[in-house]
Amino acid sequence: PIPLIMTKKKIAKMTKGEILEIITTDIVAKENIERYANEKYELVRIDKKGELFKIYIKKIEYCIITGRTIMQEKLFFNQN
Repeated sequence: PIPLIMTKKKIAKMTKGEILEIITTDIVAKENIERYANEKYELVRIDKKGELFKIYIKKIEYCIITGRTIMQEKLFFNQN
């Protein structure tokens, strides 16, 4: 999964609030990156034009104890 590995390395160097644009034609890479983004960051959007996918991921705060984003933490505590 080279595109996912490259995504992880790039986003690790980013600061909170920055948005990473990933361009791919590989549907499996798109799905892997989308799943990863939803678990750890904010998936801003995915644009599709023909066979080309543009994936936008925003680096956000992440709780290392629970493994949830700060946004997920707030939703969890507001529901309980």
